[in-house]
Amino acid sequence: EVVLSIRYESGFKIWDQPYDGLIGYTVSGNYIGYLDITGREILKPKYKSINKCGDGYAIVSKPSYYYGDDGDERTRYGVIDRSFKEIIPCVFDSIEYIKESGLFKTSVGYKTIDGRYVAEANGEKLLLDAKYKYCKSFQNGCAIAIQASEPEMRYALINDNGEDIHAPIFQDLERLDNGLYKFKQDDFYGLMDAKGNIIVQNKYHSIGSFEENLAVTYIKIGVDEYGKNLYLYGCIDIHGNEILTPDYEYMGKRSEGKIVIMKNNVWGLFDIRTLQLKLILNIEYLGIYKDGVCRFNMGGT
Repeated sequence: EVVLSIRYESGFKIWDQPYDGLIGYTVSGNYIGYLDITGREILKPKYKSINKCGDGYAIVSKPSYYYGDDGDERTRYGVIDRSFKEIIPCVFDSIEYIKESGLFKTSVGYKTIDGRYVAEANGEKLLLDAKYKYCKSFQNGCAIAIQASEPEMRYALINDNGEDIHAPIFQDLERLDNGLYKFKQDDFYGLMDAKGNIIVQNKYHSIGSFEENLAVTYIKIGVDEYGKNLYLYGCIDIHGNEILTPDYEYMGKRSEGKIVIMKNNVWGLFDIRTLQLKLILNIEYLGIYKDGVCRFNMGGT
């Protein structure tokens, strides 16, 4: 009696050994699926490997969307239970089951058998929601938590009770040295504090690091005839105030409390301590401020 009709174009192979009374099989690309004895599909072929690890769980793998530096396909690992539910998504470089503790050791920390990440806050163990792959260390009562699903990750800000201050909606989230957080949303950057209050709306293509309470920002305005990106630069302070609006075509590196800037071919020297701008007229170029002086170009000399 035909249990499984001929319906695969190529690469079909039934495993010799059943898995808990099921029939394991592979199709083109060597993805693994399972059928019951009547031919009913229990698991659609989607994993590259399925390895039982005891206590009713199996470590599974999928190919990654990303490739290694050598160009080879990368593999990501996760965990399924006996009903084939993916309790830990395939987003880890490695996973092993530690039977003594009943935990899964991943490439970034430990996960419980129900998929929660084991973090530490205030010297105590904290179990995060299963949606999070892991979190960074807690500072000032909060931490950056990462929700991973290929081909993208989303970042959240959580408190030391494991509760969301901001849900995982950010494309990037970075803690700055001054305790503020730089976030990326809709491809633009903004700033918020440790309580999740938005200090600067996401409106810049970049926000640099803060030095002497100032950070350089820029916005992209297009490309030149050679395909090179064109930007306008500015500065903000730790309160989100625009000290220099982003309409300067050039902004050099800080040196000895000074920044060289240029707008409409007019060069100037901005003092980041006094917030004063000194325009220097009738020159074609102004070099970095060093040892109290700047090089400049006038008429090609």
